[in-house]
Amino acid sequence: RRRLERQQAESLRALQRLSTLSTDADRSFDQQVQQMLRLGGEYLGVENGFLTRIDGETQRIVLSMATHSELQPGAECPLVEAYCKRTIETDQTYTVVDPSEGGWADDPAYDRLGLETYIGRRVEVDGELYETVCFADTNPEIDRLPTPSGRSSSW
Repeated sequence: RRRLERQQAESLRALQRLSTLSTDADRSFDQQVQQMLRLGGEYLGVENGFLTRIDGETQRIVLSMATHSELQPGAECPLVEAYCKRTIETDQTYTVVDPSEGGWADDPAYDRLGLETYIGRRVEVDGELYETVCFADTNPEIDRLPTPSGRSSSW
């Protein structure tokens, strides 16, 4: 019960910080997004937060608060080599907690990036897919993920 109360309090603080960031007129849009990526990474306990643009069959990292060398701004890869290929197929948050159990062990995205934890969500503009916002880590020991391995959720 105390653990749940602590998590609820942390969630409320994170939402309050996100709200404050999104209305901060002294920061540019990019600065707001970078701070939100940092905050989301801290909240989830992951090292990588990034915003990608999907252009046809290519994924490009637009903004990033990441330590992973392949998740830096400007990095591109074929969509088939990105976790986002499944994120864009759902209207819900897509999570991967254990790649070997979730069907990712032989996937080109796992081979390329080695991410053991991934959380991604579509970003739409005027009802059309535009970007994805993602959080990821090479560490599989994350305790704040919303669903079991490789399943989408409404988180």
